[in-house]
Amino acid sequence: MSSPEVPRRIRVMVADDSAMVREVLREMMSYDDEVHIIGEAHDGKQALEMALSLGPDLLILDLAMPVMGGLQVIENLMADRPLPVLVLSSFANQGSVSAIKALAVGALEVMEKPLGITEDEPMREFREQLLDKVHSLSRIRVVARPRIQITPEQFENLNGSRMDRVLAIGSSVGGPAALGKLLSGLPKNAPMGIALVQHIPAGFLQGFVDWIGSETELIIKIAKEGDTVQPGQVLVAPEHAHMELRSDVVFLTDGPPVNYCRPAVDVLFKSVAVSYGPKAIGVVLTGMGNDGAEGIREIKSHHGVTFAESEETCVVYGMPRAAINTGKIDRVVALDNMSTEILKLLRPD
Repeated sequence: MSSPEVPRRIRVMVADDSAMVREVLREMMSYDDEVHIIGEAHDGKQALEMALSLGPDLLILDLAMPVMGGLQVIENLMADRPLPVLVLSSFANQGSVSAIKALAVGALEVMEKPLGITEDEPMREFREQLLDKVHSLSRIRVVARPRIQITPEQFENLNGSRMDRVLAIGSSVGGPAALGKLLSGLPKNAPMGIALVQHIPAGFLQGFVDWIGSETELIIKIAKEGDTVQPGQVLVAPEHAHMELRSDVVFLTDGPPVNYCRPAVDVLFKSVAVSYGPKAIGVVLTGMGNDGAEGIREIKSHHGVTFAESEETCVVYGMPRAAINTGKIDRVVALDNMSTEILKLLRPD
């Protein structure tokens, strides 16, 4: 008779300068037998040292920490010992720049700390949501990705008055940081329009767009019905609507979710395939699930060019793996090299 399978223990570390918050989180974690808190830190420096030493499966981290801020903790961890980070902070409210920066430097998700968090307030819904994220995020393998800046001067002879290509990008978990790196390597005078779908929690899109705009020379905007595709401009799919490009014009639809998502990468990719044919470039970056795979098939069937981020640089390899498994990806590329490879299509020499 085989022995019963022992449940996987999830080793969690908590970093918050409030002793009461740490106590409440400890109590919440106690509701799940598979979750075990292995350490608690009361300032950023201690959080970094303990995380490097203990190597937890997940770090729950506040942003407003004494001695060393939460953003600096994340940046150091991603460089020295990458591990899953869930930001839980009152500064991580919907759309805040701090929340987007946390995602950009390596945090997997952000949650807003409830007001009046106390021991005697059960907050059942919040506890269940938090424990669900502990389980899902702790399984993600996080990789170190040193930033390599590609200088736009290498491509200064590109003519931005025409549009030779249309680049469609899809990403999910880990996407803000990946998009920041990719788009910062694309010069504003590149003869290419850009559209993207980023799966992101409701309320965070404007903060994401504001942050991306600070990282690149490109014009970044949330797409509106009737917008037109322009070289040097990035159209970002709005919340709760599918985005399609038809003959350089944006159409927004409220159709049912595709791959459990709205906006969906597949919807964007399929419209780009039909509208642009061989001028289309499809890129699938880090993310959970398989959104984008069917769109990649469509782009390839219309003789476009397709890219997927390599496993080595992905935060989550789900979406790129699904795209690669279609057999329709032309190039599997590390994130650091993605913008260079895309620009080669504009200047093949």
